Amino acid sequence: MSLVNASWSTAGKYRAGGAISFGSGQSYGEAKHTVIWDKWGPDITLGITLHPSEDASNGVIVSRAGSFQLAIAAGKLVWSVTTAGGQTVNVTSTRSLAAGECYTLKLTYKSTTGQAKILFENQLDASALHPMAAAVSAQPYGLGLAPSTSSVIFGGSMAPGEASLQHSWTGAMEEIYLKNVSTEDREVYICKHNSPLPL
Repeated sequence: MSLVNASWSTAGKYRAGGAISFGSGQSYGEAKHTVIWDKWGPDITLGITLHPSEDASNGVIVSRAGSFQLAIAAGKLVWSVTTAGGQTVNVTSTRSLAAGECYTLKLTYKSTTGQAKILFENQLDASALHPMAAAVSAQPYGLGLAPSTSSVIFGGSMAPGEASLQHSWTGAMEEIYLKNVSTEDREVYICKHNSPLPL
């Protein structure tokens, strides 16, 4: 990940307290598209630990244009997945995020069930179903994750071909991972002082 106007923070919970801190304005991280992502597949898991700041009740936390987005609106998480059929599955958390707190999250989408889920500390908080999930087979109906060649942006969103950050989010994040499968039924492992701890 390349960082722009971001800094290292000691607000982290794991790995001796290290985290990436994003401020207001043009402060973000970018993971550019690589050819290995061309074979991403139909499912996704985003794992992340967040430390919201006082003015972080709205904004985009992680995004990939045309594919997925994790945002916060009025203090609640909104996980959005765009599928190959052109439809978007949106799920809003029941929990609100408070400034100064730490949240270890897992966001998933599973094409065979058409379910998008938000999990706090590996416990299900909210889920939403693709409107075509009742179809017998997912792939012919475009329930899989939409392919994208856009960068993954952390701390906001950015339209393809643009260089200006939109909908910025302020706070710190750590323990970020992306998987091309849904790990909704698995334990998440994070590290504290290099020792893995199940959640």
